[in-house]
Amino acid sequence: SNQRLLPLVPKIDYLSKTVVPLAPSPPQRLFATDQEFQYFKTFAGTTGPNLGEYLDTPLWCRIVLQASEQEQFIRYGIIALGALNKSHDVTTAIGDFSGRALVAGSAHYQVAFQHYGKSIQGIRKACQEERKSRRTILIACLLAICFEYYHGNVDLAIEHVKNGIRLSTYSSNHPYTHVSPG
Repeated sequence: SNQRLLPLVPKIDYLSKTVVPLAPSPPQRLFATDQEFQYFKTFAGTTGPNLGEYLDTPLWCRIVLQASEQEQFIRYGIIALGALNKSHDVTTAIGDFSGRALVAGSAHYQVAFQHYGKSIQGIRKACQEERKSRRTILIACLLAICFEYYHGNVDLAIEHVKNGIRLSTYSSNHPYTHVSPG
C-alpha cells in the first residue's frame, strides 16, 4: 500500500493561526515499565535540550518525541539515550572521569545498551520490510549517531552518519534493504 505519510510537526489551529503545543511526552501506557518512562523523561527534560545545542532544538524537543509516540524503535532509542545520560550523571557524581567512564556495571548503563539494541533491531526490521518512511528511519538513525558518539564510539557514529546519508540520497524507487543501519 502506498499511503502518504504526513510530516511530524506540531498541529496548527488554522482559525487562530497559533501552534497547538505537543504533549511533553507520550502517555505512560506506551512504556513497559515506570523505569522506561523515567528514562524517556530524562531525555525529554535534559538530554534532548542538550542535544539542541548542536542541532535544532525543536527536532529533539518536539519532532523526535512526537515520532516516538508512533514508533517503538524510536522510543527505545530515546530511552537508551536517557539511560546513558543517567549513567553519565552517576559516573560524574562519583568522580570517575577516565576515558569511557560510564561504569559498565551500572544499571543505567545496562538498560541503555539493552534499549539501544532493541532500537537498532527495529531500524533494521523497518528497513528490510520497507514499511516506514525514510524520515522516520532517519530520526532513529540520528538517535543511534548520538548514542554512539555520547558513548565514545566515534567510528561507529560516523558509520551511522554514512548510512543515513546513503538512505537520504537514494531515489524513492531504491529499496531500503540496501542500507544497513549499523
